[in-house]
Order: sequence, then structure tokens, then C-alpha cells
Amino acid sequence: MLLAASLGMIGIAWGGDTGIRKMGEENDIQIAITGSASTRYAAYWTVIDHTGESYKFEEAGEVPASFSYEGKAIDGTVTVMSDPGRLEVEIRKSGNRSRSSTQGKGSRIKISVQ
Repeated sequence: MLLAASLGMIGIAWGGDTGIRKMGEENDIQIAITGSASTRYAAYWTVIDHTGESYKFEEAGEVPASFSYEGKAIDGTVTVMSDPGRLEVEIRKSGNRSRSSTQGKGSRIKISVQ
């Protein structure tokens, strides 16, 4: 039990899997990043879990990508890292959906969902 708790804290410190990610639950925060082919992105966000604790995540890669977090809120940015490039970000939480898009290297989408 103590080892599992210690490994969880290591995951938080190094941005690894903290156990906050759980796929397929109805109240999850689901993020889909799509856009023009080969568009690279960098994403930084904070997820607040159901107890009020905050977890920071950094993600980077090429579209398409998807992420799922268990939590009550998320706040952060997704930045286009390639030129030309177009990103579309869709967030789903509790049956609601938010979509945003941006185009051009360095352009950003700010996300905040509660």
C-alpha cells in the first residue's frame, strides 16, 4: 500500500500516470485534438479532481490525439507548433460539448471547463 502511494506521488512529480485518467466513465473530461494532417501541438492543462486536488499535465504530438481525465474541471492551453497547421479541440464533460479551432504556428486555444 505504501509503495503504491509513493509511486503515485512519483507519477505526479514527473507527469506520469497518476491514476486520475480513467477511460469510459460518464463524468470524465474527454478531449479530442484534430486538425490538418501532420499538425504538431503542445498542450498544458490542470485537471481538478472531485476532491479539489490539482494535477498538471503536459502533452505534445501530432493530430489526431485524445485524452480522458476523471475530474470536475480543466483549465489550460493547446498551441499549434507547426506551420502551416490548423487545430480543432473538442471537450466533452457531463453531456456538454465545447469546440474551438485555431490556425498558424504559435496560435493558441485556451480551454476552461467546469
